[in-house]
Amino acid sequence: MYKLAAIFIFLFFTSVTALGDNLNIGLITDEFMEKKVNKKSFNDLILEMLAEESVEFNVVKGSRNDITKKFLTGDINLIFPIRKNDFPGIKINYSDNVYSQILHIASNKENIRNMEALSGKTLYILRNTGIKKSIQKKLRDNNVIANVEVVDDLKKYSNQIIIDSSSFTHDLNYTFMIGKVPFTVFGYNGENPDLLNKINKALEKKYFCIFNNHKEKVEQTLRKEKFFYSLTTAEKKYLENLKEINIAYEENSTVSHYIPESKSYGGVLPLVWNEIAKDLDLKLNIINEPYEGWDKIVSRFENGEIKSLGVAKFPGRENKYIFSNKLTDIHTYKIYKSDCKENIDSKIGVIEESIEDYISKEYYPKENIIRYKNKVELIDALKREDVKSILHVNPYLSGISGYNSEIFYSFPINLAFNKEDIIFKNIFDKAYIYLVDKDLLKEKSIESDKRFSALKVKEAEYLRGLLYRGVLLFLIFLVFVLGVFFVEKRKKAKDLEKIAFFDILSTLGNRYNFNNACEEFESKSGVCIVVDLDNFKNANDTFGHSVGDEIIKECGLLLKNIFGEKNTFRISGDEYYIFVSSENFDSQLNELKDTLERSYTLKKYSISMSVGYFFKTFETGILEGFKKADTGMYRAKKISGNSFYCER
Repeated sequence: MYKLAAIFIFLFFTSVTALGDNLNIGLITDEFMEKKVNKKSFNDLILEMLAEESVEFNVVKGSRNDITKKFLTGDINLIFPIRKNDFPGIKINYSDNVYSQILHIASNKENIRNMEALSGKTLYILRNTGIKKSIQKKLRDNNVIANVEVVDDLKKYSNQIIIDSSSFTHDLNYTFMIGKVPFTVFGYNGENPDLLNKINKALEKKYFCIFNNHKEKVEQTLRKEKFFYSLTTAEKKYLENLKEINIAYEENSTVSHYIPESKSYGGVLPLVWNEIAKDLDLKLNIINEPYEGWDKIVSRFENGEIKSLGVAKFPGRENKYIFSNKLTDIHTYKIYKSDCKENIDSKIGVIEESIEDYISKEYYPKENIIRYKNKVELIDALKREDVKSILHVNPYLSGISGYNSEIFYSFPINLAFNKEDIIFKNIFDKAYIYLVDKDLLKEKSIESDKRFSALKVKEAEYLRGLLYRGVLLFLIFLVFVLGVFFVEKRKKAKDLEKIAFFDILSTLGNRYNFNNACEEFESKSGVCIVVDLDNFKNANDTFGHSVGDEIIKECGLLLKNIFGEKNTFRISGDEYYIFVSSENFDSQLNELKDTLERSYTLKKYSISMSVGYFFKTFETGILEGFKKADTGMYRAKKISGNSFYCER
């Protein structure tokens, strides 16, 4: 009854709003919207944008609940920020997208690490945010039964489990990302279409970038303020006197690795330190030389020359050092010969007093574990077959021909500090909670690990290639030299052919390939199809080229699976041409519609398709057919996302 009454009141007030009435804009006065950065808040920027567009307005300020109620009764005409699913069943006009945020499950006490851990729990979300149905669907998709409660103030439930965007959960102890929040927009309940046109024009001109940059700065400012507020008097005094610190990184691990090309370090540990040092205005001195022995680095750390080390916490070390909270998990790998067959007496090699040494004791009898002083001795023992396999954190030791690696054990990595550095250790723990963007860190870490993996694979392939070529040249150089020459030549010709005719990213035929195929299509009847991606540029600009590449690959794959590789072409950045027989076209079109609804990647980044098609007869030229399909595509784009239009 309450919802029906609210809808009736909303429709009544908006129906009597005249075009000439003054515009009442509602400004939400919460911490996020009112926080000033460079002397301006989000609300200041909104008023500035409207003033620049010569919009006359009255300002109404209040809490989110107050502003929402007044918007629903028509006392307020314009509201920001809302999302398009916040008020289902009520007619509201929306602006173009402004910004998106990450949705988190968060708590100060409950360490939720996956969806299954929510089973039987009560989850709290903010009223009038429109995410309840999305959360309930996500729970159903993961076969999780949990209670979702709607409340007016999430701060009261910070020790329970809350769900909200990253702007409001970043300072809680435990967070778990579950997806993207739909884009925020301006909502308008009046009847003047010119207002949203002005807002969209301002967003396109400059305010889309201004709002997104301001959002990031506000989130960073709030994180820093809450970090400094969390410090004790002793910690603040310590930090005031701290201008620089000495640190060291491993050069060849998944936590940190040296990149010779840029003479820098990659991996999760350098990313964490760089972000914290930037916010605290600290100078980082990386004092170890690349490929300096780990024993020497540990010695320098214990002597106080190095402030901290990224290591695993296990018995023995806990008596010597103090540790930060967990930063990440890394793997130990078992490396063995491809044709290796283990038995009960098989020996396994480890480096003495390493994490692998500790782990091996849990799984192997003492007499089966052979300890070595360093990595060189370990690898030599494996090659001599003194041991059947070895344990090591670096899987790329198997880069030599004939050896495989598999994950054996995963364990957490912490920062170790000397015991007298308890104050700095506590500062670091708080900085990691408040200052480090965990989602961005995860994204950058994955990207860094991919580059590191690619580099190591490339090195391994290069070494294998050298060995193979050396043996081949030594044994049969005179016999096969000409054969090698022609094989290489043929391979290059195929590579050039592939580059000339196929789009590398989507693996579909390119425009040159399409032009050649038109000769075959010219005399055939069938369906000319033009597909254009909606919101691709925005996703590419907002999330980066790696996401843009992911979208192009996903679209290419689903079109190829439905219409066939031979008939599908990527013509330009986000445009595809397809020519198929009309015989099975209806079923293919329905399959495309169903696939678009199921595509996780496209939904994740709000990507849809506008599809125009034309039934070509024998008499119609192929280029004329695609021209008409292109016209149909533009008509489809005017309808809505995932729209289809048959041009006559």
